[in-house]
Amino acid sequence: SGLVAGKYYKGEIIARDKAGNSQKVIFNFTTLLTDNSILVHRFFKYQGYQREFAYYLPASYDSTVDMPLVISLHGANGNAWKELEKTSFKTIAEKENFILLMPQALLGTFNGETIYQWNAHYIFQWDDVSLLNQLIDFMFTEYYIDLSKVYISGMSNGGFMTFFAARALQHRIAAIAPIAGLISDNVFIDYSLNRPMPLCYMHGTADPIVRIDGSPSADEIISFFVENNNCNVTPQVTQLPDNNPNDNSTVTLYHYNGYWNDSEIQYYKIIGRGHTEPGVE
Repeated sequence: SGLVAGKYYKGEIIARDKAGNSQKVIFNFTTLLTDNSILVHRFFKYQGYQREFAYYLPASYDSTVDMPLVISLHGANGNAWKELEKTSFKTIAEKENFILLMPQALLGTFNGETIYQWNAHYIFQWDDVSLLNQLIDFMFTEYYIDLSKVYISGMSNGGFMTFFAARALQHRIAAIAPIAGLISDNVFIDYSLNRPMPLCYMHGTADPIVRIDGSPSADEIISFFVENNNCNVTPQVTQLPDNNPNDNSTVTLYHYNGYWNDSEIQYYKIIGRGHTEPGVE
């Protein structure tokens, strides 16, 4: 209590045992600019695993009005709590009036590397789709959520998980926005949707980590969604303004119009860009 909004603070915690041994942790943080907003970090036991998640309630949150829920999934070895503290999604949440939820992946070992990653490839034992489903229910019971406006976005491994979750949770998800992520071969082979799924997709042509021409490629995935959503196969192509001439990249938007409401596809191809979120250094 008594802290000033938008100010940088430092602090320390000292723990001491009965033998007199002590350990000190120094931490720092910046208080939120909007006093009425809420930033929360929670832990819980789920399906035998210790899971954690973070979420942000904008200052505009009104307990009498249902708000959209946006779920943002971090990339491989990401940290949801640290990313939530600095993500520009908070600013967008304030502007567009939605609640932001960022779950945390578990540590998993694949190809000799142990990092935090989502089970979007049938590799690990845990069920991240079930976790997301549970978290939607939790947010709905705790806050006023419009269940017809639940959206998922994710970067890299989080992008893979966005596509993966869209199939299993298509009855709960209004639209998806994967970034620099694809669908694994072993998932794509029998990937199907029984309803149009609006898609906003972003990928850099020079991405060396998740290659845009992978198997399946970004174009193959877009073709699947165009057919699934019954969109016009010929997109409207727009060269967007080059707002940052120094980053050696440009953006081409491929807009596929749908024949049904809420079935459109927007594919932002970032020409010359690598494995990054567009507009975020």
